[in-house]
Amino acid sequence: MCYRREVSSADRTSPERTELEVRWNQRSFWRNILILVPVFLAYIAIAAFASGTFRLVGVVGAIVFGVMVMFVGGAGARQIRRRPVAATLNEFGVTFDRHNSAAWEIFREVRFGRVKPRLLFALRPLYFIAFVPQRAADLPRATPRERLAIRTYGTNLLLMTETVTPSGDDILAAVERLSDVPVRR
Repeated sequence: MCYRREVSSADRTSPERTELEVRWNQRSFWRNILILVPVFLAYIAIAAFASGTFRLVGVVGAIVFGVMVMFVGGAGARQIRRRPVAATLNEFGVTFDRHNSAAWEIFREVRFGRVKPRLLFALRPLYFIAFVPQRAADLPRATPRERLAIRTYGTNLLLMTETVTPSGDDILAAVERLSDVPVRR
């Protein structure tokens, strides 16, 4: 005897997730803030123990790094708490934090590479994932800070792999799985 089973639409769904959430990496953020703290303390030591021009350099450096630690730390912690998702990839396209959704059809390629300038990151290279549009008009309106990214990487739709989770390889695998956009490594 042969039994025939009817297949429902629930049986046909793929077990793979059809969406990938790229979240800000809190560990990376706090590590970067902790790197600034010893620099701040070094400038305080220079200001306290040096004399003349070095004392002035120490005071100015302590003020600059103190403000940076407080401002960058506070603003970054607030952003991670309020908007923990940096980007969402699904079968329709990609949505970046503070940008509208972009369909996969507008992208020429997704590029993986080393952050520029390389000399600043020689000890521990940093990598980026750039979602490069076919036309510059396809990009969302850029802020002044994002214009530098457009000149350097060809897009302002960037993910720095050090600052997000999952890893760069997982993000690129999701792009290949969810779209027909070529990935250039």
